[in-house]
Amino acid sequence: MKVMALLLVLSCAVGCMAGEGFLEARGAELYLDGKVYREIGFNKYDLLLQSILCPEEQWRQTNEKEVTKDLEELHRHGFKIIRFMGGPFYPTDFDRYFFHKDSEIQAAIRKIFFQRYDRILDLCDRYEIKVIPSLIWWNAAFADLGGHSMHEGVVNPQSAARQKMNEYIAAVVERYQDRPTIAMWELGNEWNLQADLQFKDGAIGNYERNLAPPVIVRDNTNNFNSEELARMTQQLAELIKSIDRNHLVTTGHSSPRAASMHLLKAAKANQPLDWTHDTQEELTEYLSMTHPDPIDVISIHYYEEAMECYRAEGGHGNPDNLGLFMQASQQIGKPMMIGEIGMYKKMEDAIEDYRQPGCLPYLEACLREIVKNKYPLTLYWTYHDSNIGRGEQHWSLEYGKTDEVLKRIEQANRDIKK
Repeated sequence: MKVMALLLVLSCAVGCMAGEGFLEARGAELYLDGKVYREIGFNKYDLLLQSILCPEEQWRQTNEKEVTKDLEELHRHGFKIIRFMGGPFYPTDFDRYFFHKDSEIQAAIRKIFFQRYDRILDLCDRYEIKVIPSLIWWNAAFADLGGHSMHEGVVNPQSAARQKMNEYIAAVVERYQDRPTIAMWELGNEWNLQADLQFKDGAIGNYERNLAPPVIVRDNTNNFNSEELARMTQQLAELIKSIDRNHLVTTGHSSPRAASMHLLKAAKANQPLDWTHDTQEELTEYLSMTHPDPIDVISIHYYEEAMECYRAEGGHGNPDNLGLFMQASQQIGKPMMIGEIGMYKKMEDAIEDYRQPGCLPYLEACLREIVKNKYPLTLYWTYHDSNIGRGEQHWSLEYGKTDEVLKRIEQANRDIKK
């Protein structure tokens, strides 16, 4: 009996450990193959746009060379991880690339979709780069995938939008559940920033009509609160975990607003917005509440909201807030990733352009705090944004154009592993 008991213990221990090549969360740290994992990398937002959501001719003529060049450069300079938009952006693009009322047509378009997804992951493997796909990037999907309100999509697991979200997430996760190329699954991008704000006309604005589905709702039923969102993210994480035992899950949330708990309480009580700044304890409570089990990794984005947390009202703070966020991570007992970080628009002495030398002091200050606090994972926004029409070239990092910035990030990526 003692031998059998020992075998069961050993079996459980082996079963509970991540397989080779898969990240593991232990307390506030990430591990890879039994060793502490710390990396600084980049967002490559447009990777899917360049490879899947484009005409095949465009891929063959230009995009394949551009993507290969970008990944080779990152590999050559020691970078090993990127985050990208892991699904269509506009709700109508889901119907174009993934869903169709005719089952035969749907099977055909999904075959093409996954063939293109495969080739991107194959390229990442060639250059030893792990990826974090953000599965449902834009939270307009909560409403517009189902032709109903955003609130309905958030609180009702049986809603039409949730059913489509579940179907897409399950299909992607099932296909790549055994692939170490995937560092972790991210649910979406900054979903939390529209919670609790009680918009008069709802949290989704109108966008180009040809990109919107036939039926849309645009009124105050497109509001939801952070507790409702937390329940939805928990349900989506449970879906992923029911399929995939190898990969970690994170939310993709931005950092909380400085008044997050006060805003939540006001929204639940149907009271006016309360912008009173939260205490450090309240912000930690909010981070914990919005990252319920089985979500493994806390996500923040380090921009305006993060800089204003833990400060007197009206104060913009400075990069040492990163230390306070790390304290919250340790108290909660989950690793924290900085899913996005970049220039800070509200600081008077910051130049919001990676191409200008004036951006370097703020960049260096942030990197010092990231290394000092030993963040498991930090991803700068953004590496070589090919979509010039988005008007964010001042945020686009690229060798030959922003070398001074990239040299400093390279050095920090070496230092954080010491």
